[in-house]
Amino acid sequence: MSAVSGVKRPFVEELPPSPVVSKRLRCSPPALRSREFHPPITAIVDLLQGVLSDKDAQLHEISMQKRKGDLDAAIKRLHDILLGSSASATVDESNPSHQKKVASPGNPLALMKNLPNEGAEFIELLIKELTNAKSVEDAKDRAAKLLGSSEKTVVSSQAYAIVESLGKEKSMLKEQVEKLRQENTVLRRAVVIQHERRQEENGDKDLELQFLKELVPQYRELLRKLEVKNHALTMHLKAAQRKD
Repeated sequence: MSAVSGVKRPFVEELPPSPVVSKRLRCSPPALRSREFHPPITAIVDLLQGVLSDKDAQLHEISMQKRKGDLDAAIKRLHDILLGSSASATVDESNPSHQKKVASPGNPLALMKNLPNEGAEFIELLIKELTNAKSVEDAKDRAAKLLGSSEKTVVSSQAYAIVESLGKEKSMLKEQVEKLRQENTVLRRAVVIQHERRQEENGDKDLELQFLKELVPQYRELLRKLEVKNHALTMHLKAAQRKD
């Protein structure tokens, strides 16, 4: 209600005051001159035009409601738009895994303790900052600082998520490399064993070949002796046939 009442208060835009208005201000009681500045809903809409570029139609609706004098409906509509813009962030924060990441010491979101975690709280803080502004420029500076801090928080969160994803991918690659090394070691051992078996087989074949080579001269000598005996027997047979 404080934000609504603050928005409903009269607002004098940054235009050079006329002499009559200046005179009235000088003659007005001190309580009126020290009244706190509250930017109207139009200034808030103009300020958020550059931030919510995809909400042009809805912001135009707020402006139309302001022109019709329905400030409560305009403020409610602005609250709904901002709440819808941060709905995705609120859903992510309701996720237990996301909350675990936020609570972790290495999470860069812990550095942004001054920012609320819920979308509704962020909207209340934004409206509070805008209503506490002393001028339009002050309201723009406050909104820019708050939105800048929120943007840094989002960027830090995304960067942390990317680093965490890369870390997991690196761990998976390390595991795969370790498995490949083990498989390579097993394959090398299998190759060595196969080579040793082939060497043993080749060694046995070499011994067998050497043994056969040694048998060849012996068989040649035996064949020569058999040929000599065969020739002698042939001569004796012919001699015996002649005598008969």
